[in-house]
Amino acid sequence: MSSSLVGLFAQLKARVSDYIETAYQSNDLQFNSARTDLVINSDQSPVFRPPLFEPLARYIEAKVSAEDILKVAGLGTLGEQQTRQLAAFLNAFPPIDNRTLYIHQLDAIKTAFQAKQNFVVTTGTGSGKSFCFQIPVVLNLLSEALGAGGRQGWKGPALSNTDWWNQSPLVFRPKRLSTKRRSAIRSFKAARQD
Repeated sequence: MSSSLVGLFAQLKARVSDYIETAYQSNDLQFNSARTDLVINSDQSPVFRPPLFEPLARYIEAKVSAEDILKVAGLGTLGEQQTRQLAAFLNAFPPIDNRTLYIHQLDAIKTAFQAKQNFVVTTGTGSGKSFCFQIPVVLNLLSEALGAGGRQGWKGPALSNTDWWNQSPLVFRPKRLSTKRRSAIRSFKAARQD
């Protein structure tokens, strides 16, 4: 079998022609010729037309910057220095750094932050579905930590020796003493153990 699409098309057409001529051969030569033309003829056949290839990108890229994403997430009103730091942090995600975030990934961020709705992403393998939830989770943690969007920022004295992720067994202690919230960081505990 051919490894190219054009070669595969020609081989498929030849095999179908061989099959028709051997399995469905009749004594009527005119009928055999008309049937072959109907199935195989490139000009008249509804079955075998020359292939038409349209080299299109599989998924459309949004071409947005880290700063644009911060604005979508409601983090665009921070000071210049914080915005630069957050943008540098977000650029650790390759599709953000390369400005190759897909439209469905940007839509997931918009749905989470602007529409404040849950969403389901159903796209093919290699389409970046993981980024559709990872980026909103990170943006939500940043938003909570900085107190953006009307939230109370993380405040209070920091505990020393809070490198719980390096301890065995893992024992989580909140970094801030004054918080009464369940910490979102616990979701990363399971990811670390994979």
